[in-house]
Amino acid sequence: MFAWLRRLAVALGAGAMAAGLATTALAGWDDWATVCRLNPNGDNYLSFRTCPSTGCGEMLRLGPGTQVLIIDFEGNWRKVELSNGAVGWVFGRYLCT
Repeated sequence: MFAWLRRLAVALGAGAMAAGLATTALAGWDDWATVCRLNPNGDNYLSFRTCPSTGCGEMLRLGPGTQVLIIDFEGNWRKVELSNGAVGWVFGRYLCT
């Protein structure tokens, strides 16, 4: 899973090194996280949304322990990819890296 993403990150890093440029870690390209800190006495799920706002539609509900790949961020929100390839937004407070 996410093989295409990993190949792209490697290719970008190799290209920068070949050009003699300094390379740094590509933020978001290999940042795995797990859904955590949910309230088991509350809803006990993390909303997986279409955009980074509570006003956006909920596509899925992620349970505790769900693993995601962080691919971008906007404020406190994280754009993530699931193992099935679905991409959406979650509130970053509920992700542990």
